[in-house]
Amino acid sequence: MKKSIGFQGRLTGWIQVSMGELVGGARRRWSGLGLLVLGVGALLNLWVTPALGSFSDSGESFTGVYFSSVAWGDVDNDGDLDLLLTGTAASPVTTLYLNNGDGTFSPHPSQSFPGVSDGSVAWGDADNDGYLDLFLTEPTGATLYLNDGTGSFSADTSQSFPDVASSSVAWGDADNDGDLDLFLTGDTGDGYVAMLYLNDAGSFEASSQVFTGVYFSSVAWGDADNDGDLDLFLTGYTGTSPVAKLYLNSGTGSFEASSQSFTGVEWSSVAWGDVDNDGDLDLLLTGFGTGYVATLYRNKGAGSFEATSQPFPGVFRSSVAWGDADNDGDLDLFLTGDTGDGYVATLYLNNGAGSFSVSSESFPGVYAGSVAWGDMDNDGDLDLLLTGSIGGSQVAKLYQNDASDSNSAPTAPTTLNATTSGTDATLSWRAATDTKTLADGLNYKLRVGTSSGADNILPAMASSDGWRKIAAIGPVQKNGAAYTWTLHGLVPGQTYYWSVQAVDTALAGSPWATEAQFFVNQAPTNLSLSNSSVAESQPIGTVVGTFTTTDPNAGDTFTYSLVSGTGSADNGSFTISGNTLKTAAIFDYETKNSYSIRVQTRDAGGLTFQKVFTITVTDVAENTYLLWTK
Repeated sequence: MKKSIGFQGRLTGWIQVSMGELVGGARRRWSGLGLLVLGVGALLNLWVTPALGSFSDSGESFTGVYFSSVAWGDVDNDGDLDLLLTGTAASPVTTLYLNNGDGTFSPHPSQSFPGVSDGSVAWGDADNDGYLDLFLTEPTGATLYLNDGTGSFSADTSQSFPDVASSSVAWGDADNDGDLDLFLTGDTGDGYVAMLYLNDAGSFEASSQVFTGVYFSSVAWGDADNDGDLDLFLTGYTGTSPVAKLYLNSGTGSFEASSQSFTGVEWSSVAWGDVDNDGDLDLLLTGFGTGYVATLYRNKGAGSFEATSQPFPGVFRSSVAWGDADNDGDLDLFLTGDTGDGYVATLYLNNGAGSFSVSSESFPGVYAGSVAWGDMDNDGDLDLLLTGSIGGSQVAKLYQNDASDSNSAPTAPTTLNATTSGTDATLSWRAATDTKTLADGLNYKLRVGTSSGADNILPAMASSDGWRKIAAIGPVQKNGAAYTWTLHGLVPGQTYYWSVQAVDTALAGSPWATEAQFFVNQAPTNLSLSNSSVAESQPIGTVVGTFTTTDPNAGDTFTYSLVSGTGSADNGSFTISGNTLKTAAIFDYETKNSYSIRVQTRDAGGLTFQKVFTITVTDVAENTYLLWTK
């Protein structure tokens, strides 16, 4: 950016610069490195690299709350992020604020939800209809609200979930079948629960999987070991002690507690994020255990973690969130909570290798609050919502990011490929690129449907141009040396259409990759022959019978061939034309009356089935001639 100032004297080189200008009637501060060129007592040209990630209070009026939960999501499909806010003000509140399109907000004019304190909220497309639904917990109810597509919601009374206090909830596809499952923790009044609810076409059923029941808890999904399925991190109080456990996914939605050790915490917050852009998820853990805790665990690969030393104060009644505040291609951290000596709300900037320093930005310290990043004004940088108690009163403030260097979305992934096996499909692609985020630091989101452009199997939660309807990382990271994801439980005989987008550290989605498709094939299961006998003395080329294949895929086509193997001793005496078995020899019943052949059927997808047949030769009465002589 070029700026001009008056300067007396002569200087050429880089200097630190701080200056200001009026932009749209408001004063904007610029600072950074400036390059001075030219100059003796004249107007001097100065090229300035502006400060990145400078925040100012937007002035938006929200109800101040604590013991709160907040979430960004485009509920009315108009291309901007709306806001759900819960917590305690004078009494518990739950308010949906609609984005007016200019970064200002208005309460939804007709939608109401029960007021919630010390609950949890999460957006997700529960029924794969393309709209964001809402799960909301509270002591007197845990309810799924379905979106009609306009941002109006109704409770799904067909579903039953336990009432929970001091709870946490998170959406994630636990069993890789394409739809969002739900994890729920909290205090039911009769005990503490941690339950996985599996989604079957929008209907939820509690899994038999056993997890440690907790409250004052936090849960988060993430592929900790880069094996292509979502693992689960859980914290909270069991009634006797605080815990922090990593549950590893077997790949089909069953979980086993990892042997990895983490500091047990309650009144906690956890968040996955690839802080060092090396392609695996690191973990931030805060809360109260043997003291006040704020520990960053770095993933060394394959889900092995080590604690690192960072300048974070231990906090409880805390909230943490990863996001690229300064658009430099790495994840920064916002942290709030009670240190025991006071309340904090601090932005920590990533120095580029997963080490952090305190930003000069100032925010009111809070506890029992919630923080969430989201680009609410679509200007290419992450804004911040902050709630909580400042001690005696509550706040809910929206801080607008004034970064001058806006983020650009990644390029679309390329070279989509699908490999099917039974009712599973493994989808793969080549990495996207980004001007800021390293390739290994990108993550990915897929969509899958049964028609072109559809996402009724795996919801996109993004618009057709790739704009993200929720402010979150994608669930897929680099899997070893490749980018892959496997879907289970697909329907045989169905063609599926799919695409994938990249998501960068500023939570921006790339355009969708050029759509690809695949067919779910299953192998034939049986082979039959209409007739298995032939009369003796028939000419070569005589028809014996026709083959028919049993296959799960309706309308499949097949080719037939004689193959070697057990039972193929007499293959040379026959030929197959199309699906017809013919003789390749003239048979004599008295010489040999039983022949064994081995036949293979191959479907259009290349899957096969083999079977041995016995062909019998039938006797034909022969004419007898008597020769009389005198």
